[in-house]
Amino acid sequence: MARLGVVPANVFLTRISIQEVYKRTEDLKNSDFASFRPILAQRLRYLEANLPLVTSFYQRIYNSLVEIDGFKSKWFMEDAAMTAIE
Repeated sequence: MARLGVVPANVFLTRISIQEVYKRTEDLKNSDFASFRPILAQRLRYLEANLPLVTSFYQRIYNSLVEIDGFKSKWFMEDAAMTAIE
């Protein structure tokens, strides 16, 4: 995005544990390619390795990082996002 000149007004980081991701995708693991365990594990490892660099970049350069607790209800998360956007 930065290379293309796209300046994000808000970058949302939903904090949730890897165990919770596995738990929430359990029912989809055989039907949804994105929830297929080996692929999901690879994506989560990539996320874990790169998240600190990406989040610090957007916070430092654009001051646009908004962290949201992913363990809260979807209504709480939506309200937090809408408040940040406003």
